[in-house]
Amino acid sequence: MPENRAPRPEVPAPSLRLEDVEDIDDAREYVEEQLAAGVRPVITVPEEYVADVQQNGIMSVPKEDLLTGKRFSFIAGTIGLDPYLPENGTRYVFEIDPAQVRIEPRMTGSDRKFHGVVGFVDGVPASALIPIGRHSMETWDAESGKEKGPLH
Repeated sequence: MPENRAPRPEVPAPSLRLEDVEDIDDAREYVEEQLAAGVRPVITVPEEYVADVQQNGIMSVPKEDLLTGKRFSFIAGTIGLDPYLPENGTRYVFEIDPAQVRIEPRMTGSDRKFHGVVGFVDGVPASALIPIGRHSMETWDAESGKEKGPLH
């Protein structure tokens, strides 16, 4: 059972559905509606980094894109859909207090659309991390009371 998981709020149907988001303005509207309804973004961390992350927060480390050679720095989570969890393994899940971070929707995938991925532009301070606990795809699905789906 998760350690500090607050009851999930009853989220009213957003005026904009995830699949209807066409551009960055729609994506920002979607994120704002989710936050206003009490939905918190989630992020997952490999278990070996949990203690460090809880103490120091998460700061991005610049990396080089292998295809373009451009440097980028990015910490991502999800909002309005399941967290990233590996198919065979576990990660530690945190909810993020949105009042303490700057959240930007990210256009991702080969279609460059909004799929529920958000970036934490300035990183995530330790005080913004709300521990949920260790999860696999199966334990997350079981806890959320739904069948295994494609978005993990």
